[in-house]
Amino acid sequence: MQRRSPHAILFAALLLPPAARAQDIPAPPQGADAGSSQPVAVGGIVLSARDGKPLNRASVALKPADAHVTARSDTTDDKGRFLFPAVSPGRYSIEAARDGFLNSNTAWLSGYHFPPSFVVRSGQDLTELTFKLFPWCILAGHIAFNDAEPAVGAEVTLYRDTWWRGRHVYAVAGRAVTDDRGEYRIHGLDPGSYLVSAAWNKPALVSGAREEPRRDDQGRPLPDEAYAVTFYPDAQRLLDAVPLRLGFGEEASGVDIFLSTARTIRINGHVTSGVGGGPVESPTITLRRTGADNTASIAVPAAIDAGKNGNFQISGVVPGTYYIVAEADVEGNRLMARRLVTTGDENIANIELLAAPVERWRGSVAFVDGSAGQRFDTLAVTLDPRDETATPVEAPVREDGTFSFEFVPDAVYDIYVKNLPNGAYLKAAHSGTADLLTAGLSAAPGAAPPPIQIQVSFNAATISGAAMNADRSVAPGVNVDLIPDPPAGRYQDFVSTNADEYGSVHLTGIAPGRYVILAWAGDAPCDLYDPNDLNTCRAAGATVTLPAGADTSVSLLVANPQAP
Repeated sequence: MQRRSPHAILFAALLLPPAARAQDIPAPPQGADAGSSQPVAVGGIVLSARDGKPLNRASVALKPADAHVTARSDTTDDKGRFLFPAVSPGRYSIEAARDGFLNSNTAWLSGYHFPPSFVVRSGQDLTELTFKLFPWCILAGHIAFNDAEPAVGAEVTLYRDTWWRGRHVYAVAGRAVTDDRGEYRIHGLDPGSYLVSAAWNKPALVSGAREEPRRDDQGRPLPDEAYAVTFYPDAQRLLDAVPLRLGFGEEASGVDIFLSTARTIRINGHVTSGVGGGPVESPTITLRRTGADNTASIAVPAAIDAGKNGNFQISGVVPGTYYIVAEADVEGNRLMARRLVTTGDENIANIELLAAPVERWRGSVAFVDGSAGQRFDTLAVTLDPRDETATPVEAPVREDGTFSFEFVPDAVYDIYVKNLPNGAYLKAAHSGTADLLTAGLSAAPGAAPPPIQIQVSFNAATISGAAMNADRSVAPGVNVDLIPDPPAGRYQDFVSTNADEYGSVHLTGIAPGRYVILAWAGDAPCDLYDPNDLNTCRAAGATVTLPAGADTSVSLLVANPQAP
């Protein structure tokens, strides 16, 4: 989730009868003939949100919705002004960017939030658009060893701690390498919650040299030790890491990490082919550290030796819970294996990984509830894995409504359908008796799963209404979100949009059911995709039940302290 304002905003949603709704939605201007193509001017000013001063050298891009029309850009002058003097009528989006500031596609017009997508009409110049750019966040600090000597060449990785479609995610947001003083600095960051890790590997003087084992004074072998990957402030396990919260324009300059040695172990194992049963020659092995729920994970820098005969060794592993992932290509077959292991203080031997071939799953799409004449070949079925050891999958739907795709066995995927016709929603997805929308899609290696049967319905719910400020004036361009309540098993039903330039809101193709509805500008009042934050979303908005086939009238009352 991208947060774009330093202020917390409270919102309330009110359900109004159609008569009230009709009175609150302003009609579009009547100034020009809708069929005219007379060019107009689009322009405005770019300001700093920190002090309100004009920003020169900012880039502003005007992007048409029509792919056949060329996008245009302009650079602001010393007064922060930009201008596109001859813009053809049509639908556009606009974005401003400048070094030191976060990009923004949010403009203001006459004190109102301008929508990300808007219509340029003949005879109606738009020359008073205002952008307020927020400074980007910066994170900096020192990496040192436990004896206070600077760690030169240490790799610092920044992970965005966030949620997406109900799934916890650690997304790499930035990297840096420390200088000769052990210092690092990462800029260009959005506000949000971050984890910081530091890793140091001793430079190799000779490529391929064998490391001498540690021994005591009597020549007896000692346990392996290494400088462990350390998370801020002083954690060697991902689940013990403390997130850092950065606000707009904030510079956190004292994020220091001290590296210490830790006892490490070795993991030895073998990769066997799920096709012929023999060893997998030189597989690609990766190690991923998992969080508390074993879904979000991050790659671990480790010494990995994957040689012939399917054998592998992973050295320098500190205690924790990991996924070991093996991949290979054998005679044109893509093979994959993964295994969850928890390590302690002892070496682990004889880990067996069965690298099964990527499976092919077939299915079909059917339109139901009033769908005569609809085409299938504009659709695509997508699979979104619930953990990061698998990758998303997409399959086009053929003219006859069938599709097929390859997927990794043992992974669990949520299923979506892209490019749905206007007014349609994903009603059901089954494989045999399994409800794929609730349980997700998965299969064991070598299994022959029943075909997937997807139903797309046209008996969807619709929302119509307006977004309004506290004084009952319209609130153009504000964000509007529908969150399934509860979200579990309904991540396909999230809906996000914006009120148009007249404050109107119209949503079609909504799955019937209960939702939390929110209107907001700037900083979202809750973490929209985090199921643990649902109560906060409920308190900031309102709940609404949307019947199948019905048009529900809504009015969204938006408190908006952000107008320039």
